[in-house]
Amino acid sequence: MRHRWPLIALLFAPGLSYGATRTSVVTPAPCTVECDEAALLEVTGTASVKAVPDQVVITATLISVDRRASRAFDDNQAKMSIAVSRLEAIGLAKTKITTEALAVTPAYNDKGKVDRFTVSRRLKIFQDDLAAISPVLDAIVDSGIEEIGAISFVVRDMDRKYDEALRQALEDCRAQAHLMTQTMGVRIIGIRSLGSSRAGEGGTSGGPLREGVENQVIVPNEVSARVHVRAVYEVKYVAP
Repeated sequence: MRHRWPLIALLFAPGLSYGATRTSVVTPAPCTVECDEAALLEVTGTASVKAVPDQVVITATLISVDRRASRAFDDNQAKMSIAVSRLEAIGLAKTKITTEALAVTPAYNDKGKVDRFTVSRRLKIFQDDLAAISPVLDAIVDSGIEEIGAISFVVRDMDRKYDEALRQALEDCRAQAHLMTQTMGVRIIGIRSLGSSRAGEGGTSGGPLREGVENQVIVPNEVSARVHVRAVYEVKYVAP
């Protein structure tokens, strides 16, 4: 028996909502007469998996200024050596200290000639012991680093959290599609499209630190791995 899909469209077109993270829409295939063409059921699921940070990432900037670029660079290298030595002295491995960016910037006087050069080196320092952040900050300040930037708390194995969130989001889509097709008397005959996207939440605490490091209260935020999945199914009416 053939049935008219506009009836299904009337029931589903406004969309069904299952809380803030679910949306579902059925779109009929073009058909002005009785037909057996499939309609499209669109389902969106979202899942979020929370995790406790197990690593802190501290950014710091070394700045050297001189009339000659070579002297500014050499001074910056010397500061880098001091910083690494101070950090190694408190037990931090050299592999936990990386250079994220290095820049040489000229400054010009009123006559348009180069007056001096600024060499800036942005470091990333990784500390796996969240209870030992203060010694790292003290070592950074004692080494003469001019600026401590953001302090971020991260999860080292975040990909595993995203995989778990993806599984949950897919299950959310499957459960919605099953409920809707069972209730409306239609069946899934295929998947037209399937896609996902990631979004992270939390993880950063604190801002630039220049003075009073010992009085800085650092509280790690909880980290979340959030995944959105959009699934488009092909469905057909099931005769009673």
